Amino acid sequence: MPEQVYSVWYFYDCPRCGIADFNGEPHYFNCRFDRDVDEYSTIFDLKKIDEKTFETALELKAVFRDSTASFHSGEMSLQISPRHDGVLEKCNELVSRISDAPNTGQARAEFRPKQQSIPLLERPSDFEVVWS
Repeated sequence: MPEQVYSVWYFYDCPRCGIADFNGEPHYFNCRFDRDVDEYSTIFDLKKIDEKTFETALELKAVFRDSTASFHSGEMSLQISPRHDGVLEKCNELVSRISDAPNTGQARAEFRPKQQSIPLLERPSDFEVVWS
């Protein structure tokens, strides 16, 4: 059954890192890179995240979405960036909390764009995932 992808932090051919539900609960997911074959693995490491971490991740997603839109519309210059107003500190705090969380499992993932008319390689912004 497809589960919600809340945030994609790294994308290469498909989402490689971010926040998604796994068994109905928010998890950080990160795709392994296989150095022997110089390719991403099909295995994702999973870390269950607490409510505060999840809320911070969603807040930061909104900040970056809004600032990106403001920049592209010309409302924000390069001198004003998401680094201001404590956002960089929140990013560092989020990374620290996720790094400290124990791995809770591994799984293979099939990511699908929610809008079926958009090819996966065109990087749609909304995904669902099926874990196996």
